[in-house]
Amino acid sequence: MPRRIEDCTEELTNVTHFTDVRDLFALWTAHAAAGLPDLSVFDAFLAGPGAVHVLLLTGGDEDLIYRRVGRNVERMFGHNPLGRRLDQLNNGGVELYRARYHAAIRGGHPLFCVEHSLERALIGSSERLLLPVATSDGGGILVYVRLREDGNAILRAIFDASADGIFVLRPVPAPGEAVADFRIIAANREVASRVGAEPSGLVGRLFCDIYPVARETGLFDFYRDTLALGAPAVRTFSYEFRGGLVEREIRVVPLDDGLVVTTVDIGPLRQANRDLERRAVVLAATNDAYLQQAVELGEEVRRNQLLQRELERLAHLDGLTGVANRSHFEVCFEETLEAAATTGTEVAIAILDLDHFKSINDSLGHGAGDMLLREIAGRISAALGPGDLVGRLGGDEFAIAVVDRGGAEPASAAMAAIIESLGRPYVAEHRDLSTSVSAGVAVFPEHGRIAADLLSNADIAVYQAKRAGRGRIVRFEPAMRAAVETRFRLLARFRQALEAGEIVPFYQPVMRAQTGRLDGFEVLARWRHPEDGVLTPARFLDVFDEPDLSVALGEAMVDQLIADLRRWGDAVKGMNFGVNVTGYDLRQPSFAARLVDCFARGGISPRSIVIEVTEGVILSRDGERVLQAIADLRTAGFRIALDDFGTGYASLSHLRSLPADIIKIDASFVRRADTDEKSAAIIHAIVALAGAFGLKTVAEGVETEAEYEVARRAGCNAVQGFLFSPALPACDVPAILPLALDGQGATRRAVPPSPCDTTGTG
Repeated sequence: MPRRIEDCTEELTNVTHFTDVRDLFALWTAHAAAGLPDLSVFDAFLAGPGAVHVLLLTGGDEDLIYRRVGRNVERMFGHNPLGRRLDQLNNGGVELYRARYHAAIRGGHPLFCVEHSLERALIGSSERLLLPVATSDGGGILVYVRLREDGNAILRAIFDASADGIFVLRPVPAPGEAVADFRIIAANREVASRVGAEPSGLVGRLFCDIYPVARETGLFDFYRDTLALGAPAVRTFSYEFRGGLVEREIRVVPLDDGLVVTTVDIGPLRQANRDLERRAVVLAATNDAYLQQAVELGEEVRRNQLLQRELERLAHLDGLTGVANRSHFEVCFEETLEAAATTGTEVAIAILDLDHFKSINDSLGHGAGDMLLREIAGRISAALGPGDLVGRLGGDEFAIAVVDRGGAEPASAAMAAIIESLGRPYVAEHRDLSTSVSAGVAVFPEHGRIAADLLSNADIAVYQAKRAGRGRIVRFEPAMRAAVETRFRLLARFRQALEAGEIVPFYQPVMRAQTGRLDGFEVLARWRHPEDGVLTPARFLDVFDEPDLSVALGEAMVDQLIADLRRWGDAVKGMNFGVNVTGYDLRQPSFAARLVDCFARGGISPRSIVIEVTEGVILSRDGERVLQAIADLRTAGFRIALDDFGTGYASLSHLRSLPADIIKIDASFVRRADTDEKSAAIIHAIVALAGAFGLKTVAEGVETEAEYEVARRAGCNAVQGFLFSPALPACDVPAILPLALDGQGATRRAVPPSPCDTTGTG
């Protein structure tokens, strides 16, 4: 039949593909010296990941019941027999192993079997280890069942992908020894498509029910006779089926007590041959057989060549760029280092990251991005010398290894020249593209002697290159690793702080410049650190480089602001609250809609919220997306403030194009404005320019009375800074709300230390 079992207990250690099998067998053997091992011996294994491959049957030799069925075993069987008795099941699998289960229990010895199957769900090979064990209810058997994945997946893929129809038949006996019919136990997609069914829909059905013409055409007799002879046979059949002429070459191979049948549709070829015969009867009679064989052989050779080339490509090369993929690059790099260690040669390894590659994909499409990657890979490959390597590690990341060839230029210098050449413009989608490359370089043996260490160090260096402003080459230094580890610890601790509610909003008062009354607050993030006190963002700047953390921080600030506003109620009615948003926030799909929804659910009017955006965010490569998000927010009723104004390089163009309401004059201009005439002139100019555009102004960082006077006389609408108050915890806000009414802010500008916040600042 199409399932054959080999008993391989004696050769177990050499035959098995699985460490679990060897370990379980060794564990059973080690405890068997003291008698039949107890099931508890295997508790540790049954609690681990290997338990998905385990069956447990207990209850004595004659009353075995399935007590445990691993998830993978259930998937392999196609059903779950948990709780059922062995003698209640009547299927091919149980029949094959019933006697072996009983033999293992009665004999008290393990058995190891390898099964070869052609049934559709189990096509390929599997292993089964039977271990008799002592249990509380009379003993039983622990069974480890697992498909061999190395060859099985390939066999199943070939079976399903074949252009030839392939199916496996098992005879259905009639009274006596005659064959009444054949039952289909496996069929590939080609067979199923010919009868308009799914492969699973054919399994279990009778062959003559599917092909009613089988008996009258002699096809059934051919199968029956081939089974009786026990030798392979080939025959061609022509018959009418479902209104059409079917011409097929059928190859039948007996396998145990069943048949493996391969059917090749030769109708089109037959028609061609008939046309040829009409034109050249004499030649057709002698050449048909040779032509058929040549076509089949040539097609088989061609398929094998294509398959071999494709397998080699998939194993070694990146499909897009044609350079080595990550795994192949790492193997070749290891070999390069081994050779360099023998000769004492320097090897430089660089990891390259294309700057703003995502923006190119988003703006020009993935086709342009793919073309750029191919151009870069080609430019690198053309610059490499003998023995040098290039590979694509994934996405927009490449790796280059350059070997010192003993010339005047060391490997690291040659590497730098290659990287710098990548800065020249490219052409993609008929456009000139300019892109920069951030690169991290490590050198063998100075920075490591094994590939993993060198790649890790180069990766650390490229991270430093991107943090330093991108478009540069950074050589690894040992101190960088400590800095990266410190950063990772900070990010991990910050995630915990978010979950623990340690990240809270503080509120810095914003005063009306001309009256001294309280106008509102800017919402600023603070970290209430259990050991270090209250930390300002200067202590956790790395968080803002991580998209997920930056977005999570913004969401936490908004949630807590809404809670505070609901708690204060009418006491803050008419006041403005400035909320800082980052580029990561504004690039999120539907950010504006979600922000509107948050405040709406909290009962907060968008008119009381000022969205503060820095020039740097607007100047990013995703500026168009950012501007659209800002426009959506303004349409929803939020007001927009251009933060840190004057520090970017396109401020005037922003005033013309950005839908802003407020300009916040950067503290660098306010500081010492009372003694620096140029700073004072800049403040006056910004206020005048803002007035011409109908925008309000806020002077930031006001720390002295003199600076305040400069801002007030220049006509600033509002001011904020330590002269009036530092950022306050939420519990201190109610105490200063009277300043909104009495105008004391102009004369009493310092707020005393908070009675509800004694943790300090950092």
